[in-house]
Amino acid sequence: MRQGGVFVSVVRARSLMAGLRWHHVGFAFFWATTFAALTSSSQELAGGYEAYSLCKQITVVVALAATAFVMRARERYAHAHAIMAGVLLSAGSLLFYLAFFFGEYSLAAVLAAAVFVGCSSGSFFVMWQSFYASEGASRTAICIPLSAAFSVVLCLIVAVLPAIWSVLCSVVVLPALASASLCRSLDEIEPYDTLPLSPSRRRALLRDMGKPVFCVCALGFVWRLVSGLSSSDEGSFLLLMAGMGTAVLAVTLFELFSERGFDVLAFYQVLFPAVTGVFLLLTLLGQQWMFVLPGFLMFGFEVVNLLLLITCAVYASRNELNSTTVYALCVGPTLASLPLGDAAGMVINRSEFYDFTFVVDVLFMCVYALSIVMFFVSFGKGRRKAATAHLVPDDGGASFRRFGEGAAADIERVFASGAESVRTSDAENAGGLALRL
Repeated sequence: MRQGGVFVSVVRARSLMAGLRWHHVGFAFFWATTFAALTSSSQELAGGYEAYSLCKQITVVVALAATAFVMRARERYAHAHAIMAGVLLSAGSLLFYLAFFFGEYSLAAVLAAAVFVGCSSGSFFVMWQSFYASEGASRTAICIPLSAAFSVVLCLIVAVLPAIWSVLCSVVVLPALASASLCRSLDEIEPYDTLPLSPSRRRALLRDMGKPVFCVCALGFVWRLVSGLSSSDEGSFLLLMAGMGTAVLAVTLFELFSERGFDVLAFYQVLFPAVTGVFLLLTLLGQQWMFVLPGFLMFGFEVVNLLLLITCAVYASRNELNSTTVYALCVGPTLASLPLGDAAGMVINRSEFYDFTFVVDVLFMCVYALSIVMFFVSFGKGRRKAATAHLVPDDGGASFRRFGEGAAADIERVFASGAESVRTSDAENAGGLALRL
């Protein structure tokens, strides 16, 4: 039985990988631009970069909310939207480098760069989410983590390039590739009829997705707060890349080769003792271990964040909801938690009481906050089935925890008929992924 399960997993992995094209992971070009090219020298920019980062993150949330409001009644995005997002990303990157490196520093230029990049980010987020929602459970579960993995590789490449080539990549090459890949992906979208988000569906969305969103928000807030407390930037970029790379590797391997779904809430409960142990390193080994925390928290946040992105896309498709609206309601709070964590870290870091003892006190408060989150997400699990019974057939709750329950026949059919049949079998298997939380 176990050998058969391994065979099915390998067959499924080969089927999904065979159907991928380069533009299916094009989100990595945008991700690499904003994550590496625009942050690799942040330790040299002091308060100017803090203003840029906060303004950009706030703009992302505002742009996301505005897009969700405008697109609530329609789902189709055009090439013009993708091209405009790329132009904004390129303009924001150019202003960033002019403001901080090649021109005279100007707060107006910094804020303009933040607004351009923030608007571009919000646009890329929702347009890629519409593509993922149309692709189905199996393809979505592999495209998102592979895009993240490719972005890590691009980040490392951009980081080691000479300055002029790094600027060229950030201003021209990566934004152009981001728009081109998105245009090709938008052409492949298979539109589906969406239902209005009525009060009853909104309540169902809150019941089904509230706890996972709460987990991701908590980890994101703590990660950004702790990053703000870290006084040393030495090796921070490589540590963050290691954390993100490990996270995407774990999610990719699990999605490719596991027959069981990956549970966000269960992962949070497993992650909590490990996070607590890393926090204790400071009290046992001293402040020099502070640099480890941001990378480890980045790992935990990226795992649950990637799983949340996958689940939002499948949830929208499975329940015939507008993917932009679902993304805004579920991922929007996560994006909002990041600038809140940054702001809290800045305030604490500049406190007149700041010393090692004060930092340890703050970290233990973070541990306590994460434990409170774990208590809330664990409370009331017995009512989970009742809250989600309207979404999938009653099978004793097994489909909520399992990806592709009884999928052996489906996977063999997929492998026999080629990569295009992945989408066909998704309609049968999506329930296990959409609500495996």
